Amino acid sequence: MAKTSELLDAHALRTRLERLQRTLETARQLSAILQPEELLKALVLAAAELTDSEQAAVVRVDAASGQLQFVKAPWLARERMQAATFGEDSPIHQAYRSLWPALGEEQPGLQVRNILAVPMVVEGSALGVLCAVNKRADAFDRNDILVMEYLAAQAAICIENADMLEQARQGYTTLAELDKMRNDFIAITSHELRIPLGLVLGHASFLSDILDGEAKQQSETIEKAALRLKDIVEDLSKIELAQSGTSVMRAVRYDLVEQLQRLVQAHQPAAAKGKISLSSQLPAQAVFVVADANKIFVALDHLIKNAVGFTDAGGMVQVSLKEDGDAVVVEVADSGIGIPAADLPRVFDRFYQVEGHMTRRHGGMGLGLSIARTLVEMHGGSVHAESVEGKGSRFSMHMPRMGWAGQLD
Repeated sequence: MAKTSELLDAHALRTRLERLQRTLETARQLSAILQPEELLKALVLAAAELTDSEQAAVVRVDAASGQLQFVKAPWLARERMQAATFGEDSPIHQAYRSLWPALGEEQPGLQVRNILAVPMVVEGSALGVLCAVNKRADAFDRNDILVMEYLAAQAAICIENADMLEQARQGYTTLAELDKMRNDFIAITSHELRIPLGLVLGHASFLSDILDGEAKQQSETIEKAALRLKDIVEDLSKIELAQSGTSVMRAVRYDLVEQLQRLVQAHQPAAAKGKISLSSQLPAQAVFVVADANKIFVALDHLIKNAVGFTDAGGMVQVSLKEDGDAVVVEVADSGIGIPAADLPRVFDRFYQVEGHMTRRHGGMGLGLSIARTLVEMHGGSVHAESVEGKGSRFSMHMPRMGWAGQLD
């Protein structure tokens, strides 16, 4: 009898160890599943197998009603799953509320003879309940409870991860839709404003030529405002062309030093008006690059305009150029208001403005730096920003000398 008892104990121990090993393996498999429906399917199959039950189910709180509801119960039709309710004395409700396993007996309406309900808990809160239904032999025992508790703990982590992944996917989808709406708005706006803006500019220019006195001044004010709007439309158009991939590159070999000299000269009136010292530190000899001269001109123009615009009276802006092997580096440094560290990573984002909407003093739509970066990146280059708030900023454009590998015009 003693040997028989020892054999039975050894067999029971081996059976328990085998089940624990299967439970651990199942937990590892569950952790690799990210799709919610596949995760629930694997979970109920594992719970039924490991407890030797006919079925298993997962119950969670319905977002609309706030009530516990089956989300996976393979033996029930979808209508029955959605219609099922759990009273406060039901083992499912008890497990969810108390965060402890609960056992229950016959529930004819749900085709349940007996049930083991175990809460799926993460950080002290139940995400739902894992149920083993209709034990094939005898009743649920302590080993079944231990296995289900471990499985439920692992399932809770997996379900939370799947929930967060799904929320992230929905967030990315929403962001993509918003980005498309913004891009469509840019394309439509830049297209539709061109004709009426052209008419305003044409008539304002005509009136400026034939009027005099105060009427002429008013007409010139209209013309200046229309030119400002024209700049905005052109910026929107550049962004739209770059995003759609329809921007045409016309590469030529030209002197970057000469281009920078012309740009510095073009911004001298604005700098003088703002009592800002605008200077350059450029090589004495020509520095030739192969690039789309117009696009690089626009990029550099925005960098210099940005520096002048954000530098107060008495400040200084310096434009410099140096050669770095097969690349060139243009730096635009200023002693202006600087950029807060929190805003620095976003200064090249479209429509991003460092100052608050109601307190901005410098105007603009937050497109200039974004356009500059986009145009330089089209040449295989990059634009970087360094800044200390209250002390100034430095924008650096790095570009290969052969900024365009295509055929020259």
